[in-house]
Amino acid sequence: MACADGSYLSVIGTVKVRVIDAQIAVTCGDGRSFTDSYRLVTALTDAHRYPATVLVGLYHERWEHESAYYALRHTIMNGRDLRSGDPAGIEQEMWSLLSLYQAQRTVMVEAAESLPGTDPDRCCFSIALHTARDQVIQATGIATTDTDTLLGTIGRRILTGLLPPRRQRVSTRKVKSAMSATASDATTATPTPVVPLPASTSPSSNPQISRPRRPGSPGTTGLPPLPHGADIASWPCSRKTPRVSGDPAKSPPTSATSPWRPCADN
Repeated sequence: MACADGSYLSVIGTVKVRVIDAQIAVTCGDGRSFTDSYRLVTALTDAHRYPATVLVGLYHERWEHESAYYALRHTIMNGRDLRSGDPAGIEQEMWSLLSLYQAQRTVMVEAAESLPGTDPDRCCFSIALHTARDQVIQATGIATTDTDTLLGTIGRRILTGLLPPRRQRVSTRKVKSAMSATASDATTATPTPVVPLPASTSPSSNPQISRPRRPGSPGTTGLPPLPHGADIASWPCSRKTPRVSGDPAKSPPTSATSPWRPCADN
């Protein structure tokens, strides 16, 4: 069924919905422009009370709900956890937080409406919260002769600290490709086979690098000698064994469980 504003009514399962097709064009400050078509499905089926143009504009600001989560978790709670240890107490705390949040937002909207042309998004939630907290703690403004009772102290503080207009946020929709299941396989280190040392190399003529023995390791007091002219900084620092040469009987163990793992940054 078609509505007067170009939208139409439909049904998803047993839920009656209204479908709005819109063509959206956005021009950024640097001259770039984006054009795309959107299909908005809403349970607000009254086209006269909720015009399609208004709903499409509000859909662009759907990310604003993140500000509500931030205000509840950080501005009000300051990162603290709920104190109650039972479901009934947690429910009571949640309702109190939501009631406080809603009351603060109501005051912010009323303050913005008192100044024609002011976007409620420019009202600072922190200012409203701290002003209300000061009034409770200091017990000020309980009995007042202020004639501006509709705006009040909180509303005036909000209007004196309005935020700059919100910047335009644009993000084109992109399809993210799934990560390959074998992507991690390419980075898996595999042990490098040990090349025997030449028989002519004398271990006693090379400098020794000692290393504390690990608990439960074989009774060794250090690492095998470095080949003549070798630089330990060039050795691999993973589970790979170094490429050295010499007598197989004197070569370092190749077992994955061996404690012998040379590493320059260890």
